[in-house]
Amino acid sequence: GLESGAQPGSTAGVSLAAPAPYELPGANPARLQIEATRAGKPLPVRVTVRPSEPGAGKLRRRDFADVDGVATHLMPPGSYDVWLSAGPLSALSHQEVILVAGKTSVVKAELPQVVDAVGWVAADLHVHAEPSSDSQVPVARRLADAAVEGFCYLVATDHDVPTDYQGWVAHSASLSAGQGACIAVGQAGAQVLTAVGEEVSTLKTGHFNVWPIPAGPAGAVPWYSLGPAALLDAIKADDGQRLVQCNHPRFDSFSYFKAIDFDAQTTNKELLRCDLMELVNGASEGDTPQVIIDWLGLLNRGVRITATGVSDCHGMSDFAGNARTWVFVGGTADPCVDGAKVIDAALVAGRAVASAGPMLSLKVSRGGNTAQIGDLLPAGAEAAQIEVRIAAPDWMPLGTVDVYVGQTKLSSEAVGSAEVKDGARVAQLSLPLPASATDTSVVAVHVPAAGGSGWPGIHRRPWAVTNPVLVDGDGDGKWFGL
Repeated sequence: GLESGAQPGSTAGVSLAAPAPYELPGANPARLQIEATRAGKPLPVRVTVRPSEPGAGKLRRRDFADVDGVATHLMPPGSYDVWLSAGPLSALSHQEVILVAGKTSVVKAELPQVVDAVGWVAADLHVHAEPSSDSQVPVARRLADAAVEGFCYLVATDHDVPTDYQGWVAHSASLSAGQGACIAVGQAGAQVLTAVGEEVSTLKTGHFNVWPIPAGPAGAVPWYSLGPAALLDAIKADDGQRLVQCNHPRFDSFSYFKAIDFDAQTTNKELLRCDLMELVNGASEGDTPQVIIDWLGLLNRGVRITATGVSDCHGMSDFAGNARTWVFVGGTADPCVDGAKVIDAALVAGRAVASAGPMLSLKVSRGGNTAQIGDLLPAGAEAAQIEVRIAAPDWMPLGTVDVYVGQTKLSSEAVGSAEVKDGARVAQLSLPLPASATDTSVVAVHVPAAGGSGWPGIHRRPWAVTNPVLVDGDGDGKWFGL
């Protein structure tokens, strides 16, 4: 549990407190002490506890976000499986422990990072906490989620309430003047950058996230009674600095695509004026296959909207980070120094991967030119080569990697049994780009294997979708004239 009594403008920091109350069998509980480290230093960690025998006792599962890497939790006595995890780049620890009434049992784990992510930062662009009408989760808990899942960037998107999460916590005295953009979460060194945003939650015209905006009522978008075109005008009514994300576009009554009778080939582009679109949404993951098809259709038409992955978390057991967007900011950029504009600019440029787990990368080379995700590959007479790489910790289940050129699936390759080295499963694909005289796009998609999510290390089925490498086929130096 985390202290949540701090109010906006207070000087209380994010700190550990007693876990949320639950019924204990008797007055003499056991104590579970957690000590997580990386390279010998304390590491923010998620702790998942489950009885070794399903159905035993009243405790079925508990999850803790320990931002300091060291904490003690009260538990009913019994036999338990305990997992320690620190996000999808990290090793996972699983231990069995017998907890005895009145005694303390210690679980220690060293959790090294096993997947390389140099130049990339993790962002969750859709989260809910106590300012939302349908969430009772303290803001401090959302910041703790970000710390234990290895996030750099968290956008506050409560329903129709522009919220500044920095108001709930004090800036750590250890931060220099040049690093005031980030919040220090706990004592283990985690720093989280936040942005003020809101989820514009219309009744009939879908939901949209928008940021950065002023906190409080002054920043709220007046959406009531507006049709789709007027709504987008209202959301984007600023100096061009706002990012607009189309949320869960196929999700039940909150579907924007239903509201506009969406067709990838014929829908008026005036109704598609979004910078970003959720392809991997943790609350509506069943829609992912169709939304990918929709998005590929838009690319094939020359409509470029950055694909994102988000948690859309609401409840206590629904974590920030169950899906995420990997954003490439380069090896020298530091968002805590340079601010959110660095990440936002990379998002608009399409230098991002939507993922519920794996690190998926893509590049296309021709002659002496190599285009990464978000880049344009110049036209040329030489044959072009597509290179795809997927990496994940050895505990994460993988399925197949599909490669699309335009809307055509070029290949599909199983990667679940790829070689494991130094704790990571890595697969690399290489295939020629078919010769084409027209502009096109290249996209890689990881399709999860059939079955569950493989929790607790991963919280959703591990979809992943790269944004495209754009290909100039006609030699005009542009993609669809853009």
